Amino acid sequence: MKFFPLYLLFLLVAVPALGATTPLAFDDGSVELEADHLECDSQGDLCRATGNVQVRREGMTLFADTLWWHRTSAEAGADGTVRLEQSQGTLWGEDLRLNLQDTTGRFHHGRVYLKERNFHLAGEVIERLGDDRYRVQDGVFTTCEGETPAWKFAASEVEMTVGGYAKARNVVFYLRDLPLLYLPYFIYPVKSERQSGLLTPRIGYSQRRGAELTIPYYQVLGRNRDATLTLDYFSLRGVGTGLNYRYLVGERQRGELSLYQLIPIDDQGSRSAIVWDHAGLLNDDLWLNAEMESFSHRDYLAEFGESATEYTREISRSALLLGGGNGRLRGSLGSESVRDLAGIDHRVPQRLPEVAVTQLRRSLYGPLGADAGLVATHFESRDGEAGNRLLVQPGLSLLLPSAWLTLESRLGYCHQSTMTEKGSLRQGVWESHSRLSTRLQRLFALDNEERLRHRVEVDLGHSWRRSGNRPNFYRFDAEDRWSQRSLADLTLVNRLFLDQLQEDGGRSEREVATLRLYGGYDLIEERRTLTSNSDRHRPLTPLEVELQLSPTRQANLALRGSYTPYDHAWKSGGVALDVKGRDESRLELGYRGERGDFSYLYTQAETSLFSPLFFRYEHRYNVRDERSLEQVLEGEYRGSCWSLFLTVRDRLAEKEYLLNFALSGLDRTERAGGSTVGRDG
Repeated sequence: MKFFPLYLLFLLVAVPALGATTPLAFDDGSVELEADHLECDSQGDLCRATGNVQVRREGMTLFADTLWWHRTSAEAGADGTVRLEQSQGTLWGEDLRLNLQDTTGRFHHGRVYLKERNFHLAGEVIERLGDDRYRVQDGVFTTCEGETPAWKFAASEVEMTVGGYAKARNVVFYLRDLPLLYLPYFIYPVKSERQSGLLTPRIGYSQRRGAELTIPYYQVLGRNRDATLTLDYFSLRGVGTGLNYRYLVGERQRGELSLYQLIPIDDQGSRSAIVWDHAGLLNDDLWLNAEMESFSHRDYLAEFGESATEYTREISRSALLLGGGNGRLRGSLGSESVRDLAGIDHRVPQRLPEVAVTQLRRSLYGPLGADAGLVATHFESRDGEAGNRLLVQPGLSLLLPSAWLTLESRLGYCHQSTMTEKGSLRQGVWESHSRLSTRLQRLFALDNEERLRHRVEVDLGHSWRRSGNRPNFYRFDAEDRWSQRSLADLTLVNRLFLDQLQEDGGRSEREVATLRLYGGYDLIEERRTLTSNSDRHRPLTPLEVELQLSPTRQANLALRGSYTPYDHAWKSGGVALDVKGRDESRLELGYRGERGDFSYLYTQAETSLFSPLFFRYEHRYNVRDERSLEQVLEGEYRGSCWSLFLTVRDRLAEKEYLLNFALSGLDRTERAGGSTVGRDG
C-alpha cells in the first residue's frame, strides 16, 4: 500500500469561506480539502484546518480533527483521531507528524490494516521510513479480527514493507492472551503472492527419535522456482537438514528435488536420501520422465515414514526414461534400478540401460496391419549376475470392427538373444492374441425425470505361445518367454447408469453399479500328463469378481475377490465402504486379505459434528495375528484464522505425539524428514 505523504499540502492557500470544499490542481493530480474552519497567518506560512477535516487525492482520503502545515519548515501534522483510507487498506492513529520534503513521519498509538492478506499491525509508535516502509515500536500483528484476536505476534520492533514482509525482533506468539512461544527473530509475508519466510514449526515426541522440533523456511527463487529448507532436531537421534526444490521449465516441464541428511548423536548411524521427480516435454517430439530415489539405509522409510504406504514399503525403485517419436515411430532410452529394502533378494535385475524402438500399427491393406518392436537391455543384479538381451517382435494384426461386434487378432514372432557369462541363447517364439468383443445396451424409463441405462460388455479372448527352449542359466524377468501357452478367457461386465434431469433442463449421467467377472480355461493344463494317482487337471483359472455400487454421490461400496474353483475357497479378497457426510465428515471401512499371506481390516473416520473441533481416526488391524498394526488419532481445533493439531500415532515399533499449528498466512508443516518419503512407491 502506498500511503499519500501529504507533501502537496504546503501549496494550499488560505480560503476565507467557512465549510467550503476547495479544489486545487497540481502537476501530478488534484487535492481537495474540506473542513469546518480553514485559516492561515498573515504571512501565509502557517495554515490550520479544524473540524471534520477531509483531504482527498487520487483514491486516498485523510480524516482528522485538526490539520496544520508549515510552509517554511516543511512540517505538517494531523491531531485528534486520524484515519487515512486507501483502496489497499487503512491507517489509524491519535496524531500524525510528517516531513513534507522526504515524506517521513510517525503516528502515535497507530494501527494498520491491509485488505490483501487481512493483515493487522498496531504499535505505540508507527514510523514511516519511506515509500511503503514502516517501523513499529512495541508492535503486535495478526491476520485475525477482533479486539482480542485468536492469535497474534507481539514484538519489541517490527519493520514492514508493504507488499513484502514484516520482520520482527524479540517475538512472542500468543493464543488469545496466552503466550506460547518465543522467537528472537521472525519474518511474516504480508501479501497474497508467494513470499519467502519461516513456516509454522512442528513439535512432537516419538519413542524412536525422542523430542522433535521441525522448523521450515520457504524461499521464493523466481516466478517458476521455489525451495523449502527444513531443520529437524531429534533428542535421541540428532539433527536433520532437508531441502525441497520445485521448478517449472517453460509451460511443459516440471520437477521436484528433495535432499535430506541426518547427523546422528547415537550409534545408529547417519541417514540420507535423494528423491527426484521430473516430467515434461523437451520439445514437440521429445520427452523426459524421471522417478529417482536413493536411501542410504534400508530402514530410512521405516524411520521417517508417517503413513502405512510409506513405512511398509519393501521396494525402492528409480527409473529414467527419455523418449520421443515422429508419427507412428517411437523410441526411448531408459534405465531402471530396483532395491529390495528388506535386504532379502539381491537377485532383483537392474535395467542399465534399456533401448526400445516401436513401430505402431500401420495399415497394410483393408483391415490388415503390421507393427514391430525392438528392445535391447543390459541387466545387472546386486549379487553379481549380468547379461544382455535383445528382443525383436514383428507382428501382423487384423481389425474388423462393426456396429455390434469387433474382432482383433495379432500374430507375432519374438526373437530373443540372451548372453550371460554362464551361456547364451538364441531362439524364436511364435505368439498370437485374439479378442472378440461386443457391447449391448438398453434404456429404461423410471419416470419423467430419471432413466436407467443397462450396458453389457462381453469379451472373449485367446492367447497362444509355442514352447521355447528353457536355458539352465539366469532368468531376467517375465519377458523371457519359454513356457508354452494356450489360454481362453471370458470377461463379462454389467454396468448400470442413472440418467437424471437437472434444474437447468440438462441431463447428467453417473454410473451406479458395475459387476465384472473374469475367468479363463488353460488348454495346456487340460492336456497335461498326470504325474500320480492323486494328480488332477485344473484347467480353470481363478474366477475374478469385482462389484462396485454407488447408490448416491456420497456412498460407494466396492468388493473384489479371487475364487479358486478346485479348492472351493477365496484366494484373495477385499471390501471397501466409503461414505461422505455433510461438510467434512467421512467414513471408510475396508478389508484386504490373501489366503496364507495376510489379512487385515482398516478404518478411517473423519467428523465435523463437534465443530470447531474436528477429529480423524485411522486403524489397521491384522486379523490373522490378532493384533493392531497402527492407530492414528488427530484432533484439530479450528479458529477463524488458525488451527491447532494434536496427533497421536501408535504403531508396532513406536508411539508418536505431534503438535502442529496452521495460521492464516502461514502453511502447516506436515512432516519431519523433509519431502523424501512422500512417494508411495
